[in-house]
Amino acid sequence: MKKLVLAAPCDGVDSVIKKLISLRCIAIDEFSQKESAGLLNKKSYDGEINAKSTRVDDIQSVIVALSKYTKTRISLGDGRKKRDRDEFVSSGDYDTACSVFEKAHSAISALDAQKDGQEDNEKINALVGEISALACHLNDLCMLYDIEKTNLEVIKVKEKAAYSDTCAFILGWMPKKAQEIVEIALSELLCAYEITDPDEDDEPPVRVSNNFVTRCFEWITSGFGTPKYYSFDPTLIMSIFCFLGFGLMIHDVGYGLILSILGLAGSRLVGMRGKSKKIFNMLGVCGFSSMIFGVLLGGWFGNMPYAIMQNFLGIENAAEVMPFFDGVWFKAAKNPIFYLALCLGLGAIQIIVRMIVRLVLLCREGRVMDAMLDIIPWFVVFAGIAVVFAINLVAGLITIGVGALMILAFHGREKKGLLARLGGGALGIGKILIYVIGLANFLKIFVVGISIGILTHYVNLLSTLAGNTTWGYVLFAVVSVIGHGICLAFAAISSVAFVKSIQHSEFFKHIDVCGGGEFVALEPCEEYTLDVCRKVKVEAV
Repeated sequence: MKKLVLAAPCDGVDSVIKKLISLRCIAIDEFSQKESAGLLNKKSYDGEINAKSTRVDDIQSVIVALSKYTKTRISLGDGRKKRDRDEFVSSGDYDTACSVFEKAHSAISALDAQKDGQEDNEKINALVGEISALACHLNDLCMLYDIEKTNLEVIKVKEKAAYSDTCAFILGWMPKKAQEIVEIALSELLCAYEITDPDEDDEPPVRVSNNFVTRCFEWITSGFGTPKYYSFDPTLIMSIFCFLGFGLMIHDVGYGLILSILGLAGSRLVGMRGKSKKIFNMLGVCGFSSMIFGVLLGGWFGNMPYAIMQNFLGIENAAEVMPFFDGVWFKAAKNPIFYLALCLGLGAIQIIVRMIVRLVLLCREGRVMDAMLDIIPWFVVFAGIAVVFAINLVAGLITIGVGALMILAFHGREKKGLLARLGGGALGIGKILIYVIGLANFLKIFVVGISIGILTHYVNLLSTLAGNTTWGYVLFAVVSVIGHGICLAFAAISSVAFVKSIQHSEFFKHIDVCGGGEFVALEPCEEYTLDVCRKVKVEAV
């Protein structure tokens, strides 16, 4: 991230800010006392911001009202009016649009007053006619809205600036690869600027960069906070465990296929944006995990293939005839203990990975000794537990004992006195309960997976009760669609909620990586029109 400090004449700062907005790669920060050294002043623009916000809201209400008379569906960013905004202003169309807005707003307000009070049909008809006559200017009003909304952003930027008697000073941030295009743009304006690397005590805003798959999980990270600038983005690590946990919860090929189609294609067809789009894309990506685990653990709309074979085709030993549908690895419903161990095993691996992340972060902060003495002993304890179950009981218990002694000796090292240190060490050993509770949190995966398996089993049983008859096929179609639809909705909602809660409580809560400010670049408003003022595309944003 690069730091931009810019100075422009007070009477020309608006044009400079508009250029920064058109570049779409500058985030504006509050100009603090550190940058100004106490020599500059701040100005309040509360009155102008409130007035402009009211005007923008009124213009939008007029657009919505006029669209009813033209039977035009107003959609965001549809590019209905692709005129250059500067040309729109200089040609006089801006003034015309302002005049049309005032007339339309007055007429609509009068019409609303007539409807709320004693109705005068003749006057109402006259007002409706006047509004209908103005509806042909709808596109110009859309352009006016986007221009005024952009002008509102200009005023908000001016409020963050600092001022001398003649100049305005602006503090901004940009991605490194946008520096060249910003320098070219600013060299054409009457301003002075300096682009530098952040100082050590600066807190630059953070712009995370992920591929399509990991980007789908960013909403979980942002729910806990934006990663700090000098830390790292944990989304990649977290997304791997979300992917695996989701597949273990909904281990069904049919459900995974539907989720992938609805999540990836549906979000684009509907035109979703922001967090809702990321959630649906996450469902689409995790649908592939569900299909993989569905093949491994035997989930094809529950046990639908075997229900059809037994009740429609009369095959009694269906599982022996087609064992593939019973799980390539094992059947979760038939081996719940192993399935439980698999879910808890995923939790144990994530807890260990979380501790490794914490170890690396402490070392990067220069706290190598703290990392070694606080975390390594727990690795010894966990290794001992693994030895107990996998190799030898005695060797495992000895290893656990060594780790416990290390915790007892080092956890209270900052306290004074032997007894105080031993007491701190005992409290450290007591933290084993925190790890046990954290591991138990992954039981949610087991509960959801088993619950879905039971529900789908009874849906398939009910849908095939009538057997190979006409009514049997009707019953099968109706019950399957409704029953599996309800099960899928329950599975998707539960899985999304539990995946988020598990990651927040067992991952983000234990690593100090979030707490930075989000990089939000200035952009021209494009709610109704497309901004074609931008002459150069900035790849950095």
